[in-house]
Amino acid sequence: MEFFFPKAIEQWGKIKNISFIRQEPKKHHLSDANLVLDMPILFEFANHSLLLWLVEFQEDKKRFSIHKLLRYTVDLMELYPDTTVVPTVLFTDHKKWRTDVPRKLESKLADKIFLHFEMFFVSCQNSRPKIVIQSIIR
Repeated sequence: MEFFFPKAIEQWGKIKNISFIRQEPKKHHLSDANLVLDMPILFEFANHSLLLWLVEFQEDKKRFSIHKLLRYTVDLMELYPDTTVVPTVLFTDHKKWRTDVPRKLESKLADKIFLHFEMFFVSCQNSRPKIVIQSIIR
């Protein structure tokens, strides 16, 4: 937890409990078959809860959809309304990428933001994990 979210303990207090939630995400379409591993981990702090949602995509990155990930994330947010849900995607495709996958969605007009969605991205290219992290806890 300290590696991913160094300010979490500082802001929310010590971790009281860690639990693995066996909840399959709802399939919105019959074609939603790219989800290889879904592991929601609930961290309960003294003052808040954080659901670290690990999702693995083993195969072709072209099949990844950030829009689908957003739908699954919103489903978890609905189930755990008082919890910060963090979608974390692990790509195990070992080919070298020429283009990246989209890592955020945003819909805005002038200074008004209607939607902002980001994910944590973890790539295991060439058998060496490369973690790209942006801090969401400020």
